Amino acid sequence: MTNPLDKMNRISNHPLFQSLSEKTFQEYMESCSFLTYEENDVILAKEKKRDGLHLLLEGMAEIYVNSEKLADEEVLEVIKIGELIGLSSIKEFLGNVEDQDKPFVEVRALEQCVCLYLPYSVLEKMWAYEPVKDYILRQVAIRLKDIYDSLIEQVSIQRQWGASMPFIHRVQDMMNASVVTALTTERLKEVAGKMKDSRVSSALVLTDNRIEGIVTERDIVHSAVAKNLSGETEIEFLMTKNPVTIASDAYYYEALTTCLTHGIKHLPVVNGGELVGIVTLSDLMRKSNYRYFDLIAQIEETAKARIADASIAITTVLAKLLDDKVPVVHTLEVVTKLYDRLLKRAVELSIQSLREKGLGEPPCDFCWYLMGSGGRGELFMPTDQDHFLVYEKDSKKNGDYFSQLGIEIVLILEKAGFRRCEGKMMASENNWNGAFSEWQQRVHRWQIRSTNDAMLLAQSFFSQRFLFGSRQLHEQFTKMIKQSMKQGSILLYRMAQLERDRPIPNLGTPVRSLLGVERKQLDMKKEVLFPFHHAIQLSALKYGIVEGTPLEKVAQLVEKNVFTRQFERDIQDAFYDCMNVYVMKKWESRLKRDSFLKGIRFSHLSTREKSGLIQSCKTLRSLQQYMLMEFGL
Repeated sequence: MTNPLDKMNRISNHPLFQSLSEKTFQEYMESCSFLTYEENDVILAKEKKRDGLHLLLEGMAEIYVNSEKLADEEVLEVIKIGELIGLSSIKEFLGNVEDQDKPFVEVRALEQCVCLYLPYSVLEKMWAYEPVKDYILRQVAIRLKDIYDSLIEQVSIQRQWGASMPFIHRVQDMMNASVVTALTTERLKEVAGKMKDSRVSSALVLTDNRIEGIVTERDIVHSAVAKNLSGETEIEFLMTKNPVTIASDAYYYEALTTCLTHGIKHLPVVNGGELVGIVTLSDLMRKSNYRYFDLIAQIEETAKARIADASIAITTVLAKLLDDKVPVVHTLEVVTKLYDRLLKRAVELSIQSLREKGLGEPPCDFCWYLMGSGGRGELFMPTDQDHFLVYEKDSKKNGDYFSQLGIEIVLILEKAGFRRCEGKMMASENNWNGAFSEWQQRVHRWQIRSTNDAMLLAQSFFSQRFLFGSRQLHEQFTKMIKQSMKQGSILLYRMAQLERDRPIPNLGTPVRSLLGVERKQLDMKKEVLFPFHHAIQLSALKYGIVEGTPLEKVAQLVEKNVFTRQFERDIQDAFYDCMNVYVMKKWESRLKRDSFLKGIRFSHLSTREKSGLIQSCKTLRSLQQYMLMEFGL
């Protein structure tokens, strides 16, 4: 708003000033002042006495609480252009100053802000005008309603937690502090005796109270007996080194997620790196009614005809996790892991089906990869199929077998509820099924041509995640892609050009339009998540990173000193906020038996969701802009 005349016209047309004569307006404006705040500047400090109101003319600001009693800052509200800052202290103006020494909330600029400062001396004169008084009291009433709505939401969540699973309990509240321990030099028979006497199924191997490894009953029974190890064998030759651990102040759902995603049943608990206890999957499952064990067994033993039942059971787990308000990040980890098991089982059933048809075993090593949401580790409900298949040696026999295998995989996944991909990006299609050498040629063609079609194929291909098959072949395939990308600068540049034309929206304007006639919804997947994924994908490829989910690629970019740790945390927070809104709104549509609306309406979001979405899009937009600068765009 660089034009001073335009600035004054907009102020005079604001509801605060509309009822004033031009002469009175000019008189009052002489006692007001314009203040500019840079991004992250504090507009109102929490303990500073208020002596006026701020009318926001440019930018966005947020009201937040920053207390020693809170682990993190809590954003209460986002202030938009045309709104007043300081309404919570209007009691000062009205003369109620009994608790003026109590700390206030704080207000800071989310971006560069320009405010008109109205001292109470001016507001006192304006109070004589009924339209002014009505406007301010109406704004106070709106803010009060938002506060009550937020309180109702929090009470509802608290009651659900209180009556449901102990997801907000800490690990230290449920761990067993009595742990059987051993030194690396102790003998197998000594450690087995300790475990038997204490009636436990594991022992932790320590050095100076630091965990070196873990040994379980299964290790003793399956490994020691199978290898015919002597009871005199030192335990360090049997233990699992560097076991997964969890912090004592972690939440219940984090412990449960850790056990399920890592496939472990014993989870050592540490505080500052030192052992303080242990929690087992059985301990956690006794507090849960999710029946994970039954479900995992059902998936791994299911027959082709019953694979749909296993898929439905996973949806039941998803419903329970969402109902219990488990954070979406942990929900996605658990549900994606379950779907991974289901998808692997689908490939096993496909191989079994070909065996029953007389086609025998796979004639050579092969790999099966997921793309799309499955490839990104974000699979929480059955979607369109996106996958491809790579086999080791090029021959007609191999080609015939794996072509049939791709077709069989698609058929079985259909039974599990995964729709066929409209773009035919599936292992049943010739373009997504081939020998190692054929894939090498395909990637090379994409690099040379870099047409729009080639870039679309490349975007899907680079979202890949290895799920089934030969690890050795996968490593060779990954190495080939890395080498190809060294000559793929034109392809990556052209892909970056496409993203330049698809900027993540600045939600300042859409959110301000809530009371206007402009656009009031956001296509979260198309306008935010896809551009985010592509920005990460391109940034990673530029530095030779081809494996991992988006957040895993961000971590790898940090290791290469491309991103800072703080930027990584900002990206994680932004991604989780966006996924939380996306997953919850999609789930709500499913419960209502509605087809999922791509556009998420701002009016259907809580104040907290809106403020989180504004900040998240801002962070992801900065990531996208960074990627464009990396490619000189």
